[in-house]
Amino acid sequence: MKSPAKQLEDFVKSKEPEFNLNNWTQEERKKVNSALCLYFGGKVFINHRNENVLFGYDLERIESILGLPYVSSSSFPMLVMDCNVNIKYPKNIDFYYQYAAIDKRGNVVLALCDNENGEIFITL
Repeated sequence: MKSPAKQLEDFVKSKEPEFNLNNWTQEERKKVNSALCLYFGGKVFINHRNENVLFGYDLERIESILGLPYVSSSSFPMLVMDCNVNIKYPKNIDFYYQYAAIDKRGNVVLALCDNENGEIFITL
């Protein structure tokens, strides 16, 4: 099993991005889905019950863990990642994955938060 913390070093922690406010096209949805498969696929993360969770490589298995409903009625479109379980960020387990969105540059961004409304953004 791959350790996510070491592999996550390749991704860029960023400041709060300006998000794309438009509904996603099919191409954008595929881009987000592919990014999630690359990021989570085959890796073990810890959930809010401190249990190890092995993510499959395909979107169906990732979706079965995270839920990933598409929401476009909020401030910007996103895939919600914390409706089934809270998956902790390996580099700082106080943070968990909250949603995936697209910024105005077309990058896929993961948003993480903690229990005190702190946020981290990771550009994939």
